[in-house]
Order: sequence, then C-alpha cells, then structure tokens
Amino acid sequence: MIEQESTCDMVSKPFNVSAEWILARRPALETVVRPFATVLGRRAKIIAALNGRLPATLLQRPVNESGMSWLVRHLSGQWNDGMAKVMGDLLPALNASFPDLSADFQTIDEMLPQHPDMAGTLYRAWLDGNQAAFNALAEDRRISAGALGFVVHWAMSTLFHALRIKWQEAQTPIPEITGHCPFCGSLPAMVLLLAPDQRINAFLSGGGGQAFLYCGLCGHQWRFARNRCPVCETDDHHRLVYYQEAENTGQRINVCHQCGHYLLCLDLRQTQAPPSLEMAAVGMIHLDVLAREKGFRPMASTPWNRID
Repeated sequence: MIEQESTCDMVSKPFNVSAEWILARRPALETVVRPFATVLGRRAKIIAALNGRLPATLLQRPVNESGMSWLVRHLSGQWNDGMAKVMGDLLPALNASFPDLSADFQTIDEMLPQHPDMAGTLYRAWLDGNQAAFNALAEDRRISAGALGFVVHWAMSTLFHALRIKWQEAQTPIPEITGHCPFCGSLPAMVLLLAPDQRINAFLSGGGGQAFLYCGLCGHQWRFARNRCPVCETDDHHRLVYYQEAENTGQRINVCHQCGHYLLCLDLRQTQAPPSLEMAAVGMIHLDVLAREKGFRPMASTPWNRID
C-alpha cells in the first residue's frame, strides 16, 4: 500500500525538491540551502493556515493608482496579534535552522508575550524603514538588530504572501506600474527572462521574450521593461551590464552603474528552475557574493542576501 502524503508534507515538498535540485548542481551550498528549505516549508504551512482567517473587508477596497500600499499599511492597526503569532510560529524553525542566532531568537520569543504591542511597533518601523527603532529595541533588550530584522522580515513575508494569494484568488486586478511591486511596494529580488511562448505559472504568460520581476517579500510577479533599472529607471545600456559564470549562462546578476544596485537574473530561456523561485534565489547566493565584492548592493533585502 502506498502511503499518502500529509497536507503538511505536500506544502513543504516544493522546497525540499528545490533543495535537492540545487544541491545536485551545487553540493557546496548544503549548509545554506537546507536551512532555508526548512524555514520556507514552515512558512508555507503558516500561510496555508492564515489564508482562511484573513479579514474579507481588507479585500473589498478598490485598487487605485498607487497600488496596494494602503493594504499593507492598514494592517499595522489590525494585525498586531497576527504578526506576533506569525513571529512565534516561525521562531522554532528559525532557531533550528540558524543556531548561531538562537540566543537572540530565544530573547525575542520571550519578549512577544511580555510586550503585546511590540509586533505592531516593529511592523510599522519596518514599513517606514525606521532602522533607529530596531536599533533602540535591540539595544534595550541586548539582542542583535540584525537578528530582530531577520525575524521581522520572515514574519512580514509570511503575512504578505498570504494576502497576495488571497487577493489573486479573488481575481482582483493588480496594477503594474513601476519597478516596485504593485502589491506590497517592495523592490524586486529577482528578474525572470522568458521566451515568447514560455509559461511558468498562471501569472506569467506570453510576452515577446519579456522580463518579469519577482518580489521576494510577497511573491508577486509582474511584467517590466527588460532594459531598464527598476530602481532609478535608467535605460542607458552603457550603465546596465551583467555578469555571469561561463558554465551557467542561465544565472547572472544584472547591475546598474548609475544607482549602484544589482538584481539576480534567472534566464529561463537558457536554464531550468526548481519548483520554488525563492529557493532558486537561495541557490544563486554565490552571485550575491560576487555582486557585493564588485561594490553593488541588492535592490531588495532578503533573508538570503543578508551577507554583510
């Protein structure tokens, strides 16, 4: 008799399959890939649980020109408890996967019930880019500001993924305007290049060899001009260049000499991709290192490119 997979196993499977796919090609990334696969699998289970509990009223406001910034900002007043629960649910997987930060994770876990408004405060500080608030709280509690930001980023990503999935299930159109994610406002973590007749999922179809930006925070994918920087919007081809390894032309880094940012690029005309695009980005961490060595900085901070 064949044993059926549990729902939890099925939710985690894309990340485990992706890990094996990457490690078959880059076994040296074992200590990087496995921890992220574990946390992404845990996050996927939390997202699945959240999806049925999201307040429907948040999905009824019409989309306007500015995209969805109203949605993520209004959550700060309604989701303090939800943010705290997500942080608490993620911490065991984070602790098991990144043991060097376990002391900080333990302190954060102890702080959550003692300070009920802390999660909401961190949410707002993160949205506002208020690093001073992170630093002050971290200093007061004698924990690393980097570790605190790491946990908050994972929690924000979990909430935003759940919201974006809910919104797309409702088939509500999301405007595609600039280099910023039209759903959550984040800059992209990766760009995908497709052939004219390629499709990789229901939200990526057609296009004459066009580019799709991928948001590392909420998972949204949207069309964008191939030869334009999402940050400064220059289209000067003398300022936009890329670097790649000779043996793998499907993975590269696109860099902008005008604003100094870089973006991971996955050329699906030249290479295959694992089931999880986030795991694909984790598997390209060597290119993050190369870009940093050349003096460029990422367009979007992600848990896997925090290598300062």
